[in-house]
Amino acid sequence: KIYLSVYSESEMLNTFSREYEQILKTVAHSSEDEAATLLQKQSDTSYVIGVLSMKAAAYAGAQRAIAQNLFSLTEKKPEQEEIKEK
Repeated sequence: KIYLSVYSESEMLNTFSREYEQILKTVAHSSEDEAATLLQKQSDTSYVIGVLSMKAAAYAGAQRAIAQNLFSLTEKKPEQEEIKEK
């Protein structure tokens, strides 16, 4: 589930990034009123990009922590080997 969440977050991030670029290109060729509306949309888009970036980073961090914990559980520790030998 987490892998799918990261993937969908990344896809949404890419979509919003493309929209952001398109808004900036459109603003360059629009009237003042249109530009104000588009800049508000750009601000909203920037906020969403920031949130999605943080969520994607959090998921990636959680995945790394889980992987490290699983790896440490599968490693045999020297103390455990000594106990088994006795």
